[in-house]
Amino acid sequence: MTPKTIYGMLAEFKDTKSILNAAKAVRDEGYVDFDCHTPFPVHGLDQAMGLKRSIVGYIVGIGCLTMFYQDIEI
Repeated sequence: MTPKTIYGMLAEFKDTKSILNAAKAVRDEGYVDFDCHTPFPVHGLDQAMGLKRSIVGYIVGIGCLTMFYQDIEI
């Protein structure tokens, strides 16, 4: 008999502290490809999941400054 592979799991939490603790526990178990969904931003959830800081903000900022300076030159 082959072992069963888990493809997904779903859980519901009553407060933000519970989801933070669950995300830390999942990360500590060695899982790296998982996601958490909340109806509002939870500060510290990215760190609890072990995610690195995204560079999207820097790219958007550079694009905004570039377009701003192009508009000034016209």
